Amino acid sequence: MSVRLILAAFAGVFLGASLAGTANTWYVATDGSDSNPCTQRAPCATIVRASTLARPGDTVLVEPGRYEGPISTNASGTPSAKITYLSSKRWGAVIVQGSHGSAWANHGSYVVIDGFELVGDPQSLGTDGLETDGEYTIIQHNKAHGFLARTCNDWGGAGIHLNAPHGQVLGNWVYQNGPYPCQWVHGIYFEQPYGLAAENIAFQNGGYGIHEWHQSSHITAVNNTLFNNGCGGIVVGNEGLLKLGVALNDHSFTANNIAYRNGPCPNQAGRLEGYGVQECCRPAETGSCNAYHNNLVYGNYTSDVEVNIPAGPGNRGNIVSEPKFVNYQPDGSGDYHLQRGSPGIGAGLASDSACGIRVGFPTFDFSGNPRPAALGPGASGKAKFDIGAYQSSY
Repeated sequence: MSVRLILAAFAGVFLGASLAGTANTWYVATDGSDSNPCTQRAPCATIVRASTLARPGDTVLVEPGRYEGPISTNASGTPSAKITYLSSKRWGAVIVQGSHGSAWANHGSYVVIDGFELVGDPQSLGTDGLETDGEYTIIQHNKAHGFLARTCNDWGGAGIHLNAPHGQVLGNWVYQNGPYPCQWVHGIYFEQPYGLAAENIAFQNGGYGIHEWHQSSHITAVNNTLFNNGCGGIVVGNEGLLKLGVALNDHSFTANNIAYRNGPCPNQAGRLEGYGVQECCRPAETGSCNAYHNNLVYGNYTSDVEVNIPAGPGNRGNIVSEPKFVNYQPDGSGDYHLQRGSPGIGAGLASDSACGIRVGFPTFDFSGNPRPAALGPGASGKAKFDIGAYQSSY
């Protein structure tokens, strides 16, 4: 059995920058100047300027304040020395969408983007918050919201949009992106294979909370909390075109997620639909080695679980029940921890396997609290792995 170690370094990833013996820190502040050397005493004014100085292992540290987009970064790290863009205070550095394009378009590989708030402008022509076409990008702890197309059209877009393989989206708060409802604009959008979405909270997005399409395959979506999205919680699919390179979404894991009260939105035929966990659309575009395990789903407009794989090894352990949040509010103002007695407490998996591939799941929750190893139902006196973005302390 092969092992996909996509989450082996999850705890380390949450700590921020990669370490390197000669790493530098470059400083950005709203009262800086791009003629400065980007030091702590003489910071730059823009992330773009600091990025031109960054080398593998370096950190670009951004002080709180408002920074106008669009931002475009091109610097690349290496597998052992990533470049990290870090807001010195979580959500303190606010990137505001410009008149066109993405608020932030990253083109570098082996990059970490950590702790920013990205804010859309309803008058902008762009529909993406944070977009990357750099391989091995890690997008974590960000808030992305308000990226609205003026009309619902097939240009597409998302709060976080990944158009390169091996992207990871960890512990983000993604909401109110796209006209509501709108099948083209989503919370988190994967277009390429080998992606990971873990510990995110996505709500009130026009389309899906998490959308896998185009050349998506080998995507792991685990321990996300997804509610009140226009079309659904998660959709697993592929455009099915060989000319794009990957025409089948297979070996994708969808596990430990909460999908609650999603939909409806009109499909292309005008019929209202809304799903918790969905596999779409033609069987030839999704494979037999996808796995749908231990998701907690309820109250979704059309169906809570709608997948091509029948009940059995690839489709098991899903719970159709009220999740019992501490304080559910559809607009994100509530508390999405689980109450005592929730069916999601202790019902998750610490790892999963299908068709000879085993995947390890995160050891930290949305807030950075550790998760225990899951022992399965009936193991009394031991802490269990919960479903959703938060681990309970009960």
